[in-house]
Amino acid sequence: MSMENNMNRWWENYLVRYLMPSLGGMILIRIIFEIGDGKYKKFVPAFTITDSQFFSSAHLIIWFICGSFFCFLASYPILVFHVTRVIDFKEEGTKVARIYFNPYLHTLIFGILSLSSAYFNCISLAYVAVIFYMLIQIARLAFCFFKQDKFKTQRERISFSYAYLVKLSKRRSTIENKETIKDNDEDEGSSTTEIRSNRDKDIADSYRHLREHGNTAFIILLEIFLTPIVLVAISSESYAGLHLGLLISLWILPSVFIYWFGQHLERLYSLFKF
Repeated sequence: MSMENNMNRWWENYLVRYLMPSLGGMILIRIIFEIGDGKYKKFVPAFTITDSQFFSSAHLIIWFICGSFFCFLASYPILVFHVTRVIDFKEEGTKVARIYFNPYLHTLIFGILSLSSAYFNCISLAYVAVIFYMLIQIARLAFCFFKQDKFKTQRERISFSYAYLVKLSKRRSTIENKETIKDNDEDEGSSTTEIRSNRDKDIADSYRHLREHGNTAFIILLEIFLTPIVLVAISSESYAGLHLGLLISLWILPSVFIYWFGQHLERLYSLFKF
C-alpha cells in the first residue's frame, strides 16, 4: 500500500488503534458507574437506564463516546513514552538502556499500586500511584530535552530527540531504492527498465503494524489500571469530585508538555538543516 493510500485511509489506523480500547472503555465505564457512587449516573443519561426495553441507539452512542473518552484518557502516557522512545535503547545498538526509565517496568509498578489502592480503598495510595507515574514521564521528557547529541556537519549540539528524528527521517528517505536493468534488444536497440525495491518499505510497514497492535494492547492495560484509581476517587466519603479532578489532572499533566516539546522540535527544524 502506497503512502498516498495510507494517508487517504487514515481512519483504518484509528480503527486498529482505538476501536477495541474504546469498546473496552465502554465496559470499564459501566463498571465504574455500577460499583462507584451512583450519584454520578445522572450526568450520563446512558447509565440511568436499567430496563433494556428503554435502551435506544442514542444511549448506545453516548455510551460509546464515554468509552472512547476513557480510552483516550488512558492512552496519554503512551504518547509520552512514544515521544521519548529514543532513550529506551543504547545510542549505538539495540541493547536496552536506562532500566530506571523503562516504561514497562514503571507501568507494572503503577498497576500494582493502583490495584492496591482499590483493594485497601485508600485514596492516599491512589495519589502515590498517579504521582509516581507522572514523575517518571516528566523525567523522561526532561532527559530527552536536556541530553544533547552532535552531528558531524554541525558544530552545535542539539537535543537527543531531534537528533534521533533527523537520523530516522534520513533512513526512511531511502526506503524506495531504484535499480536499473539494461534490456538489449537486437531489433529495437537497448533500453533501461527501472525497478523499485520494496524491501525496506516492507520492513518499515512491519514494525509499524507491530507498534499499532501493541499500542492497542497497551491502552487496554492502562484502562484496567486507571479504573481502580477512578473507583477509589468517586467512592471517597468526602471531596470525591475534588479527588477525581486532581487525580485526572495529574494523570494528563505530562502529556500536556508534549505540545511544548513539539514546539521545541519545530524550532530546531527551523534553525538547522541536515
